[in-house]
Amino acid sequence: MELQEITQFIKRKWQTVITFTLLLAALALVVSVALPQKYRAEQRLLLVQSYAEDVDPYAATRSTEYLTNLLTEVMYSEKFLTDVTQSGFGVSEDLFPELPRKRKNFWEKTLRTRVVGDTGIIEVNIYHADQYTADQLALAVGHVLRNSHTNYHSRGNAVMIQTIDQPTVSPRPVQPNIPLATGAGAVLGVIAGLSFIYLFPRKEFFFLKNGEQYRLSPARQHDWSKPIAEPEKFYQESAIKYPRFYSEVEA
Repeated sequence: MELQEITQFIKRKWQTVITFTLLLAALALVVSVALPQKYRAEQRLLLVQSYAEDVDPYAATRSTEYLTNLLTEVMYSEKFLTDVTQSGFGVSEDLFPELPRKRKNFWEKTLRTRVVGDTGIIEVNIYHADQYTADQLALAVGHVLRNSHTNYHSRGNAVMIQTIDQPTVSPRPVQPNIPLATGAGAVLGVIAGLSFIYLFPRKEFFFLKNGEQYRLSPARQHDWSKPIAEPEKFYQESAIKYPRFYSEVEA
């Protein structure tokens, strides 16, 4: 099928594509609104190491990269979470489920970390439904990293972590991202609509036809694979059903 034929085919089936697009976009919007809205507290920390004068710069960079990746993984651990809840900030054990698996899943949804290349910078984002709690969790995470990081690596006091950006809480909920989710739903709807008209070219979904509104239902089409009734038999059956009409025609 050539490009022009494909374009014409899509133009004939545009209502089907739009139907899928609107349905999936609306579904994504409803789901996004129904999910709990969360605020974000973000901060950045810098890992600094002490080296001898003759150390290889490449080895130093690799060491910094290793330590930042190690710490970002450790931050999701049960040990680190326990240190956070015992740090003295407005964070209590009541915020987290009691079962270990649910507790871990909750913490993984609350915490997001990212290492900025090989710079030694660690970005920490906390997501929570309450602004104050999000801010307190971010402060507690930063406090544990600065004061207890030696418990998680073997470099000891040769490593120092500094807060370069204090926690800032978003003024409005940022998760879930409703515009992004709705747009993604619309894109999936376009893909689903195009796939549908490709797999089922004889079916359509109509909005309007000849000014009249129709329900969204598959359009019926005649099955040309079945044989057509014989004309003589069709005439006889019609004459029996409509005798007055056929008597007038014969006259």
